[in-house]
Amino acid sequence: MKRVTVAGHSLHPMLVVFPLGLLATSLVWDLVFLASDNLMWGAIAYWTIVAGVIGGLAAGVPGLIDWRAIPDGTRAKRVGAVHGILNVAILVLFVVSLVLRHGQGYTAPSLVSPGTMYLDEIASTCLRTSALKTAGETLSGPSLIIRS
Repeated sequence: MKRVTVAGHSLHPMLVVFPLGLLATSLVWDLVFLASDNLMWGAIAYWTIVAGVIGGLAAGVPGLIDWRAIPDGTRAKRVGAVHGILNVAILVLFVVSLVLRHGQGYTAPSLVSPGTMYLDEIASTCLRTSALKTAGETLSGPSLIIRS
């Protein structure tokens, strides 16, 4: 099985930047909402999460196809599996956040049990950090990971 490419470049890394940016930004909008109490920021956070989840699903398809092209029994296959599982967990956490928000009228994240959605977004941000590390190891090998 071949990798998914566009003009010779792998598609999955091109697509992941959108959900990464959108889902990270949703936490920023929620913090602005908390600081300002302006419902507009809650609505912006909601729709940013919707776009991020859609982008994550779109990025996951070529990612899965690429992963299936990795030879079985290799370290890259194992690391890629961890990467995929972490990213699915991230999307599930954000979908939970969407469901909670939807039940409260999209724009009112503070009406759901206090802190639930923010904890959700912070936890998924931590998971994203791990998922990015595994992505780097899958693409470049562990020796090329930048350690801080």
